[in-house]
Amino acid sequence: MLFQCELTSELLHTAVRVFVLLPGLKRSESGQLLSAREQSFPTVYLYHGGYDDGSCWLRKTNVERYAEENGLAVVLPSVGNSYYTDAGNGRAWFTFVAEELPQLVRAIFPLSDKREDTFVAGLSMGGYGAFKMALTYPERFAAAASMSGVLDIVRRACHPYPGESVTQIDFTGIFLKDRTLEGTDDDLFALLGRHRPEDLPRLYACCGLDDRFLADNRRFVKKAQEKGVFLEYEEGAGNHEWDFWDRYLRQILRWMRP
Repeated sequence: MLFQCELTSELLHTAVRVFVLLPGLKRSESGQLLSAREQSFPTVYLYHGGYDDGSCWLRKTNVERYAEENGLAVVLPSVGNSYYTDAGNGRAWFTFVAEELPQLVRAIFPLSDKREDTFVAGLSMGGYGAFKMALTYPERFAAAASMSGVLDIVRRACHPYPGESVTQIDFTGIFLKDRTLEGTDDDLFALLGRHRPEDLPRLYACCGLDDRFLADNRRFVKKAQEKGVFLEYEEGAGNHEWDFWDRYLRQILRWMRP
């Protein structure tokens, strides 16, 4: 079942569009529908990439079918080009997705609030957001996954890739020009060392062999290994593209519920 909501955020002082997928309602062994109180679904918060919104997963992948196969609810927020960050000169998007969004959707839908039932994943900018969330609040998530994630934000914000300008996404507006990103709460490399490895959720990352973020992903994996953090990592044929993400999304949703 698909729901589209316009959730009013007191924090952001605006309405935020959020899509929610629910699997089929739960039934008892005798076939009777369970009560509303018993309809509590394990939930994946799935983050989109830059220049997109939560609907991209519905338009460009088979997420609804994959979620149904695994009995998962999926929450698809729309956060613009915020990099899931409390912007230096703008809105507090990280606080919204970390604090307000779960409260809002759980007040409306039968979503579990247990750590073992809560997961986060994303692609590109959303991969960064997913790992940032999981490494900041490891006590809230059982697992986190990144697809083609922008995992080296220090390099990304300071050194554009060939043919790309940093002004395409305004990093100075998000992270502020006079701030040093390295070692901050926005630096995933620094966050790897903030908690004991055994206290972190299960982590998974993948990236295409032709993806422009491949080197960044490899650096992050190396840093995780140096910190003693176990991270499942895969590389496969593909670029920064939906064919790659759809293929790995199905695998990730299966992996999240071992």
